[in-house]
Amino acid sequence: MMVDLRRTGHRGGDDVPSAGTSSRGPLDSPGTGGQGATVPIEFFDLLDDDGWEPRPLDPSAPGARWSEGGALADAPVDVAATFDGARWIATAIDPTFGLTGIRLRADFTVPRHHHDQQVLRIVFGGTLTVRADDAEVELRTGEFCTIDGDLPHALTAGPGGVTYTESWHLEAPDVTTTWHPDPAWATR
Repeated sequence: MMVDLRRTGHRGGDDVPSAGTSSRGPLDSPGTGGQGATVPIEFFDLLDDDGWEPRPLDPSAPGARWSEGGALADAPVDVAATFDGARWIATAIDPTFGLTGIRLRADFTVPRHHHDQQVLRIVFGGTLTVRADDAEVELRTGEFCTIDGDLPHALTAGPGGVTYTESWHLEAPDVTTTWHPDPAWATR
């Protein structure tokens, strides 16, 4: 199998706000000169520490499978110990948009796994190394990758951790993730 991991994305510029900046508060409706009704728009800065909750991996979730057969909950790995304090989910992103904000602690490796459909990951802060077979690419802020379904890969946060979003096709059914043996797992 040939693996082609490419990174792409926007590389800075004066038109891109720097990390940690955000607009907060309601926007004025167009044509009101700042005196009209407000438009209900929520602003959320993925790089702020507000709006995140710890979310360990749930090995009993229906879509969590083990590559050697059965559910991840029955695998010979310690999921709780592996993901302990390593993963957070953004609470302000409405899941109906098919987008999830994820934050990983510094140097944490998400063990090798694959999804049954294509995934898009966009890095907002820090670095994320994606490894598949013998290919490896480091994504930096503003870069993204798409990973085809059924391609086993691992993700490693850089020394400052990483904040990224993960997105699936909106019409896609629920995602099934199959986890593989990997040195990043804590064993039972």
